[in-house]
Amino acid sequence: MRTLVIEVRGGVVQEVYSDAQDVRVILVDWDTDDGDGERCSGGNFATQPIGSLPEDTLRAVLSLTA
Repeated sequence: MRTLVIEVRGGVVQEVYSDAQDVRVILVDWDTDDGDGERCSGGNFATQPIGSLPEDTLRAVLSLTA
């Protein structure tokens, strides 16, 4: 099974981790309102190796998958 971890802190995507090299990550965020009428924001995210998860995020992933 492939794993993709999306780390969000403060309501903002901080990082995306994956155990696969060929993953394309596109974020579409409908919860934005920047005042000029645009209600959607987002972007592309490069993935980081899953082995580089911060310790607190790793513990959270392990507790959710146990």
